[in-house]
Amino acid sequence: MFDDTIALVSGASQGIGLACVKRLLQAGCRVAMADIALASAQAAIDQMEIAPDRCRAFQLDVRDAAQCASVVAQVRAIWGPLGILVNNAGVSGRKDCMEGEALSAEVDRLMDVNVKGVLNLSMASADDLKATRGAIVNVASLTSFVATRAHIAYGASKGAVAQLTKFLARDLGPFGVRVNAVAPGLVMTPLTQHIASNPEHLRNMVERTFLKVPAQPDDIAGPVVFLASAMAAHVTGVVLPVDGGYLAN
Repeated sequence: MFDDTIALVSGASQGIGLACVKRLLQAGCRVAMADIALASAQAAIDQMEIAPDRCRAFQLDVRDAAQCASVVAQVRAIWGPLGILVNNAGVSGRKDCMEGEALSAEVDRLMDVNVKGVLNLSMASADDLKATRGAIVNVASLTSFVATRAHIAYGASKGAVAQLTKFLARDLGPFGVRVNAVAPGLVMTPLTQHIASNPEHLRNMVERTFLKVPAQPDDIAGPVVFLASAMAAHVTGVVLPVDGGYLAN
């Protein structure tokens, strides 16, 4: 599907990010795994037994625009310009931060990572993607569309990711760069352990879907690779629900 296309995945050491890395490697990409936890990203590479000429780990805090630019430049120097960017890095809200100053600080924290992080890395990658006529795929959420039981700051941040996807698609489209997003429902990852450990909450989420099962990370990675590929050559500005039918219910 991809012929040595250079891909960068943020938040790549576990969950959806790691599943995207594996799928992109299988599809023929060289993949830069960017994560704030460098050791975890490197451990994942070691476990996959992938050669350094196919996959490398980079430490990245997406809140830092200068660091985003530095990592993109490092990848370019090693392999060439990016053709795919997957903005997956994100954090969830803390349930004890629901009032006053604590909530305000929590909104700031999630916006910095989940929204500004997407913007920082997208802007750092823009020149490469224009040169390759590449693609960005953001990871939004079911909460981009509806108010679930998720933390208010998380829902607000993922709503912003959905709109940011559309505006990036508008601004980068004339340069041949496509920008889309996936919007997962419940996915069994370390980020959702609090749901998995609450039988009632888990049952309520699953029963709202048509498929009656939660997603696994690879269920999200497949649509990400599709949106990044030539099979979606005329698809841009789309926020694709990958939710087992939750929104259609």
